[in-house]
Amino acid sequence: MAKAGWYFQRMRAMGPTELLWRAWRLGRACVGALRPWREAKFTDLGEIWNGCPCAEELMRLNPAFPVCPVTEQLATWPPEWRAA
Repeated sequence: MAKAGWYFQRMRAMGPTELLWRAWRLGRACVGALRPWREAKFTDLGEIWNGCPCAEELMRLNPAFPVCPVTEQLATWPPEWRAA
């Protein structure tokens, strides 16, 4: 029950603006948890290697490049990318 008492005291210490802000964030988190999320799609890196002419197409492809590629992956990259 000490935990409930702490929350009550914490709420008493908050100003009205903070209470409204926290209630808004809680509501937003609840709605976000209920919202259906889109499925992540696989991006074929071949589409990018064959020439992607503009930033809009890159955004459409939504590529997920590895942060630190392993040696086996580097062997499949184009020479220009490996040099960089």
